[in-house]
Amino acid sequence: SIDNYGSTKLVKNIPLGGINSLLKWSNESNDNLNRLMKKINRVESTYQYSKIRSQILLNISHLIEQSLKQIDEYRFKIENYLFHIISNKNSTILNQTNYIKDKSFIKFPQRPSIPIELFQKTNQFDLNYFINYS
Repeated sequence: SIDNYGSTKLVKNIPLGGINSLLKWSNESNDNLNRLMKKINRVESTYQYSKIRSQILLNISHLIEQSLKQIDEYRFKIENYLFHIISNKNSTILNQTNYIKDKSFIKFPQRPSIPIELFQKTNQFDLNYFINYS
């Protein structure tokens, strides 16, 4: 309390238990605040982690698609090149060409499709499944 002259008087009528309970309440409030801040930070870091993971998966999906397109392009070029070489040879080789065509040496298999489950897991941000999928 403050007297008329502006000097502070010591407060002597607060019991020791009251001060201890105030300190305890203050410590509990600080603990609760610290717990709340940790939860907020955890949520923020989880959100950031999810965003990063999502971007990684999009990048990996894009790289896979680009690689498959490139494989298709190379396969097409090789196939055309082989047909061109074979068609420019004499008739004996043309007979071999028919043999090769029949034996499917030049007929490359179609590009394998990526299973729908993989994309579903990718969309669910399950990075471990995506990486370990075989």
